Amino acid sequence: ISSKTHDGIVCSIKLDPTHKKIAVGTDKNTVSVFDGRTSMCFAKHTASIKALAWHPYKTNCVISGGGFGDGRLVMWDSFGGEIIKYSDRNDQMTSIHCYHDSIIASSGQKLKIFDLHSYKCYKEYTPRPYRMIQCVIDGNTLVAVSPHDVVSVIRIYDDCCKSVKQENGLNMR
Repeated sequence: ISSKTHDGIVCSIKLDPTHKKIAVGTDKNTVSVFDGRTSMCFAKHTASIKALAWHPYKTNCVISGGGFGDGRLVMWDSFGGEIIKYSDRNDQMTSIHCYHDSIIASSGQKLKIFDLHSYKCYKEYTPRPYRMIQCVIDGNTLVAVSPHDVVSVIRIYDDCCKSVKQENGLNMR
């Protein structure tokens, strides 16, 4: 897929769960959604869009997280571009994932866990004293990568991430 519908460098990309749409975040503070025939471009952030996730239950909703100087979580209607939810978190978001009824966001040196419906942060966790640049989730395991060649493997326990525990840290040097 190639597109001329957005400017800037791609900072994040996420395929929706139905594999029919792609969300793209850019360094021009925009989120674009492509479905193969049409595209929508949304702008509400004041910094690069480094984090994207699709809502686990509402397939038309994409969630974006702003980079340094922005820190907003925004839920968009991917059909019309309207903002459904908005929250100023005051931290850059480097990756976000939906997990059950929670949003797990890497934000600087912390993992922050938000309620998916209210956007309220109910848990913060610092797995390592390093800034996390990316996280991935598979089942109840989260892997966080730092720019210092450290990989943290974190197990998520209980419903909605109420409890987390670091299993081990791997130094990749």
